[in-house]
Amino acid sequence: MKINWKKIIGWGLAALVVIGVVGNNIYQHREQKGDKPVIKIGAILPLTGVVAQGGQTYKNLYELKISELSKDSKYDYKLIIEDDELNAQKSITAAQKLLNLDDVDVLMMSYSGAEPTIADMASKQGKVSFSLLWDDKTPYENRYTFNALPLPTEYVPQLLSELQKRGMKKVSIVFENHKGALQAYEALKKYAPEYGVEIVDTEWINVGERDFRILVMKLAKNNPDIYIVPSAPISSTRFVDELRAQGIQTPVTAIGSFDYIEDKTPYEGVWYVSDSIINNEMEQKYKETYGKDLLMSQTLWGYEALNAVINAYESFDVKPTADQLVKKLYEKRTNTVVGDVQYKGNGILHGNGIMKIIKNGKAVKLEE
Repeated sequence: MKINWKKIIGWGLAALVVIGVVGNNIYQHREQKGDKPVIKIGAILPLTGVVAQGGQTYKNLYELKISELSKDSKYDYKLIIEDDELNAQKSITAAQKLLNLDDVDVLMMSYSGAEPTIADMASKQGKVSFSLLWDDKTPYENRYTFNALPLPTEYVPQLLSELQKRGMKKVSIVFENHKGALQAYEALKKYAPEYGVEIVDTEWINVGERDFRILVMKLAKNNPDIYIVPSAPISSTRFVDELRAQGIQTPVTAIGSFDYIEDKTPYEGVWYVSDSIINNEMEQKYKETYGKDLLMSQTLWGYEALNAVINAYESFDVKPTADQLVKKLYEKRTNTVVGDVQYKGNGILHGNGIMKIIKNGKAVKLEE
C-alpha cells in the first residue's frame, strides 16, 4: 500500500494549527485571572556566574515584593525571571525571549552591559524598562527607560571628600572592563581635581579576575596613598589579599564593593562609599524570609523599582499605556524603603549614597 505523505503531512499541519489555536486560547484565558488583567513583569538577572550572589538577592527581593501584594490588587502580577550570567549576549537572548515569547509588559533589566541595546528593543515595542546598569545616556535617549540605581555621580563626591579629609591625594584605580565601571571611573575623573585628588594609575581587568600578582607589583611603583578596588567580590577580595601577601599595607577603598562580601572580618576598618540603603525593617524581613542576612542592601533599589511599577499600575482602573505609565513614574514619591525618589522628567534616578566602614565584621554607616 502506497503511503500518501502529502496527505499525512497536511493533516499533521492542520492538527498543529488546531492545537496552536486551542493552546493560544488557553494561554489568553490565563492572561485574565477572574476579573483581573494580568501584568507580566520580566526580569533578567545574573543568577549564576561571578556575581550570582547579587543576582540571587535581586531575585529574592523581587519575589518578596510580589508575595506582599494584596489580594485586592487591581491586577494579577506575574514575574518571569531569566538568567544571563552577566553575559551581554545571553542578556540580549533573555530579553528577546521575554519580550517576544512571554510578551511581558515591563522589563527589569540586568547590568551585563547590553542594557542600552535591550532598552531600544523594549522601546520599539512600547514597553517600559528599568536598568540595573550605571548608565547616564540611555534614559535620556529613551523615554521608556529608567535607571533603577542612582548613578556614581550622585555619591562619588562623598568618597573624594573623605579622601580629602584624610589627606590622601594619590589614588590608583583597579576597575573591571565593563560599562558600569566606566561610569564610576568617569565620575571619579570628573570630580577628583575639585578635591585635590590625583588618579596616578588606572588598570582595567576582566570581570571575575582572580590573579593580581603582577598587577600589584606594577601599581606599587606609583606609591599611591590608597587603592580603589574592583566591584566583583571575587576580584576585590583577591586584590586586597594579594596586596597584603606582598607586604603592602596601603589602605583600600571602593565604590560599593565591600557590600557584596559575605565574610567582611578580614577587611575590618575599611571604609568606602555605597549606594546601599540602611533599612533595618527590610533587612529583618529579608532574614526572616530567606534565613540569611541581606548583604547587599543596594538591591533594595531594585525592590523599590518593582514597587514603583506596581504602584503606578494600581493607580489606574484600566490597564495603562506605556506613556501613561511613564508619566506616573515621573511623579515624585516617598517610599518607606528608600525615602524620596524622583526622576525629574527623565529616567535618571536621583538619590544619595553613604559612607560605610566595616566594624565587627559588618558594614555600618561611617560617622562624621
